[in-house]
Amino acid sequence: MKKFGLFGIIVTIFSLFFISCNNIADTSSYLNNMNQRKLVTITVSSDNYNLSNITVNSVENTLDRTITPVAVQNTDLNFYIGGKDILYNQKLPVQKVNFSPSADTPNLGSISFELETSCYSLTLIAVEKTVDDITLTSTTTIESLKSKSILYSNALVDLVYCESTSSIAFNLSPTGLTDKGKYNFKLYLKDWSPESLASQRGDSVVQTIFKVDTGIYKNGVLQGDSTVPLSFTDKQSLATAYTYTGELQAGNYELILSFNKDNNLFLYKEDFVILAGQTTTSNFAIPDLIMNAPSAPTNFKQGYIKPENPDADYYYVLFTWTDNSNTEDGFEIQIQDENDNTINVTPSTPINDSSWDTQAASKTITYSSKNSATKTDFISSGSWFAGNLDKNSTWAAFYMPLGNRYIARIRAVND
Repeated sequence: MKKFGLFGIIVTIFSLFFISCNNIADTSSYLNNMNQRKLVTITVSSDNYNLSNITVNSVENTLDRTITPVAVQNTDLNFYIGGKDILYNQKLPVQKVNFSPSADTPNLGSISFELETSCYSLTLIAVEKTVDDITLTSTTTIESLKSKSILYSNALVDLVYCESTSSIAFNLSPTGLTDKGKYNFKLYLKDWSPESLASQRGDSVVQTIFKVDTGIYKNGVLQGDSTVPLSFTDKQSLATAYTYTGELQAGNYELILSFNKDNNLFLYKEDFVILAGQTTTSNFAIPDLIMNAPSAPTNFKQGYIKPENPDADYYYVLFTWTDNSNTEDGFEIQIQDENDNTINVTPSTPINDSSWDTQAASKTITYSSKNSATKTDFISSGSWFAGNLDKNSTWAAFYMPLGNRYIARIRAVND
């Protein structure tokens, strides 16, 4: 599933070196630096903050499976920034980030602070314009405005050892806000086969997709005391769909439906976002996840990450892909050692199943999210560097020896 990146705000601070405040070693140098004032210019760019193009109201028509409130657009928000001096525990005055759209910079704003050389905690918040009644005074604090925001983010800034231009990122998110928002979902089965809906038991056909456990999770933890059982016997169109509503604290969540057929468990998952004071609405047309394989991932690419030690005899390979399914249990990546292969001598030539299978089995390793007789659990393998192959994942990084040539392929899997 797509990683939640809709609210990434890139903030560039000129004349700033972003390091920890806990590493002050030379007291005399530190005191000398504290006599200086520095002009810090912060440029707020909403290049990755793009709610204005989101018009999703049904997941069956989109590959972007992070469901967000469609009413909120980037032009509907005001941004404020403030914070405090950590070393002296002094509050900074709150300032508004005023946007000046143009053809080259459609969403760009800047703010300047003249600060004493010290260490600071800065907070950026987003407030809906329609409810923005904020009047800034010399005593306004950014903490007092947090309850009015629908997105916010914090960043630490150290101006004590400011020697070069650098940048930091505010990753705006609703997570951590205490105000609540609502969800209003409709759930129904779309194009399910009769075989998926029933099982043959002796001489009779028995309905097996009757009760489905439905739950909302946050970071893998069920919200509420238990899941809710839903009966999908006749819920096979939008006209007869379940209306599934509720209220949640602002944040990022997962909707998980557990289908049980003949003691086999099948999961359907969707990511969604709750913003304070907003309602997240979507129609979930649940595909036939029992009889059909998950949609194949696309846009499979690889890149290289250099190791820190330039003399290392390995490098890191970063695989990325687009997750097009919401019925996968996980992913499998097969890596085939092509060093001795004369069948496919040109690395740029896509390998087909026939030439792939011609290679000896010992030349191919299948990495998966779980271990089995024929597959290697990626996380517990010696090749694991970062990422995973679990459901909804979109990247994984491997340790790979230098001097070899490989071909890789990926697939989404379920039962």
